[in-house]
Amino acid sequence: MYLRIERNTQEKINTRRMLINDWTPIQDYINGIVDLLKSETPENTGDLKNSIDATITPSVNGAQIGVSMLDYGTFVDKGVNGVEVNWGSPYSFTNKKPPASAFSSYTSNLSEQFAIAASVYKNGIQPRDFIQPVIDEKIEGLGELIAGTIWENFFNQYDKKEITIQIW
Repeated sequence: MYLRIERNTQEKINTRRMLINDWTPIQDYINGIVDLLKSETPENTGDLKNSIDATITPSVNGAQIGVSMLDYGTFVDKGVNGVEVNWGSPYSFTNKKPPASAFSSYTSNLSEQFAIAASVYKNGIQPRDFIQPVIDEKIEGLGELIAGTIWENFFNQYDKKEITIQIW
């Protein structure tokens, strides 16, 4: 096979064909990261832990990896400074208290919900730092796996074919 890339468009078409192949090893690795994140997630109701998910979407430029969770996961991870206690978080309560209803999963007693909201406003939320350590532990292996998977996809698609690329 003689492959001649004359325009950037042709290069993108060929790249797209290559990247739609098997991304299963990367998805499996990402699923392992999700499982580790879930095991490190502080748990009260389990909603945050159960919300953690990841997807990999192949694209012309490679692949997009997305990890998602409930919005408040960021605040659990990084913490929130209270009006009297500073946790060193980038987030702070200022002049607005958290709604008492946010604590309905802890107690059905409305007075207790207001008391918890007042305490959280005053003392903040201590950072749990459960996201970055998992990323730090797994990121190096992910880069190697992505590079290997791209090469393997390319090799499998063009196995036993002569490839010559001329770019001028």
